[in-house]
Amino acid sequence: MKNRWRLPLVVVLMILFFIVNRGNALHKGGDFESFHESSRRLLNGEPLYAGSSPGVGVTWPPFQSVFFVPFVFVERIHPAWRECCGTSSISSA
Repeated sequence: MKNRWRLPLVVVLMILFFIVNRGNALHKGGDFESFHESSRRLLNGEPLYAGSSPGVGVTWPPFQSVFFVPFVFVERIHPAWRECCGTSSISSA
């Protein structure tokens, strides 16, 4: 009985995270593209820190890449949905 609320809670938290991050990416910009790239590298089994240096690329702990995995999955469903993640808006600005 206790476990019935966990899945809906996780789904709601992921949706909330997506909404907040979308707003942050559009208005503040900056790190979203790097976070997205690190999550893509994580899912593909590539080195997270390749090509990074202080202040450029992936400079945070590796567990943070896990938080952006849902955005990579959205993009993998259909590449045009990448715009929903905010990355195409940032790169074209």
